[in-house]
Amino acid sequence: MIIENDLRTGDVVGTHDKSRRGIQYDDLKENSIWVHTQRLGAKRFSVRGRRFGMKDYHAVRVSRDLLREIRKFADTHSLRGKLFNISEDHVRKLTRKFAIAAKIPQYELVNPEILRDGFTKYPPSYKIDLGGLDAKLLRRSERMAPYYKATFCIEKGLRELVSERMTQKYTDKWWQEKIDSELQLDVATKQKRELETLMFLRSEDPMEYTTILQLMSIIEKHWDIFQNDFIMGLSRLRSTVNTLNQLRTVVAHNSEFTDEQKKKFEVMMDDWRAMQPT
Repeated sequence: MIIENDLRTGDVVGTHDKSRRGIQYDDLKENSIWVHTQRLGAKRFSVRGRRFGMKDYHAVRVSRDLLREIRKFADTHSLRGKLFNISEDHVRKLTRKFAIAAKIPQYELVNPEILRDGFTKYPPSYKIDLGGLDAKLLRRSERMAPYYKATFCIEKGLRELVSERMTQKYTDKWWQEKIDSELQLDVATKQKRELETLMFLRSEDPMEYTTILQLMSIIEKHWDIFQNDFIMGLSRLRSTVNTLNQLRTVVAHNSEFTDEQKKKFEVMMDDWRAMQPT
């Protein structure tokens, strides 16, 4: 969970109820955790490109699979109430102990952030052996990789932002209560088709089946709760998202951008960055 959600030492994980710090067993039914972003006394800092004050709380989406794993851990060890009771000071002591055992030079200067920056986020078992593939095609794929990464981050970030803001405003029942029936039916149909053909669902979260234009329709309908996240206004956001939607088709179908499309993508990225709060 720490790696998946990019948590840092000093973040306090819990619920939106400020009186209940930490992960409580009863909270595992939700699909979000909450983080008190007071990081090592910093006055302001960024989380996924958005800035928060010292006493701000914000939702961080956690995959349902991960929440099930945490609940399984709690049930196996008969844990109830607050599940993890580790202080920031204790984490630092464990880090120092590890640094000494690992014979890291200047171990007294090592902190959790330095250690995590030296780790590979995903273990080798998640890496695909590309041996035997055509070298020319591999080089061509590398040229398109940055565009895929940018598209992935923007689209996934929009899903997380929509879920976060809608949950804050309307509780975790917002999908059932605030999303029109046509969109709900479209997502349900996609899930049913996927289950019939692949024999499994990639996710139980309906948001994972929404298109970027469907996300935009939710934002437009509830613009009052999103306007502070896009400082250039709704019209500029709509134009940027429409451009991204046109270009992502090229990426999704494993094609390559022309020089004109590359320039268009760069302009779209500049617009996207300009809309983010500073």
